[in-house]
Amino acid sequence: MRAPLAVAIVGVAVLAAAILVETAPSDAQEQHGAFPVALTEGERGDGRNLAVRVADPRLADVVVLDGWRGTTTGEWLVLDATAAARSSDALLVTTLRIGELSFAGLDSGEADTLESTLLEPGLPWRGALLFELPADAAALPGADHATLRAALSSDPRLDSVLELEIDLTTLPHDAQVLVPSLERTTW
Repeated sequence: MRAPLAVAIVGVAVLAAAILVETAPSDAQEQHGAFPVALTEGERGDGRNLAVRVADPRLADVVVLDGWRGTTTGEWLVLDATAAARSSDALLVTTLRIGELSFAGLDSGEADTLESTLLEPGLPWRGALLFELPADAAALPGADHATLRAALSSDPRLDSVLELEIDLTTLPHDAQVLVPSLERTTW
């Protein structure tokens, strides 16, 4: 009676090991990568340490914010956003991925954007996210499913990253956008 029980236990152990091997992450990126949290435009998304709402994406040739005039040989992606840290004070880090290209959000001492503002737990700020892009960014490969990523670190391994897919090919394009000043807000 012991032999059939031992065979059954060994069989279950082998099956469990096979399932673990098959479902375990296969490369370092999967094992140590960020945990993506999908955002929906206009709705609040929550990660482990960050809450964000992004709305009204548009392209512009010139951006004006509190007397600062952003000119470029390319174009700007402008998004209205609200953000707050959830556990400790931190700076917001944003990137925009278009195909194989990656663009950092504007973190300028000249313009008060969300990236240049210290986020505090439970105290949301409303402001702008700005990305300087090449001319005709909407024609780049992958522009129809660009990805905005927001985190509290430029290296968010093993942490959540909030992601919003944006179709740049369908966005309105204005000659100039007046961006509202940074302000405290509520959700």
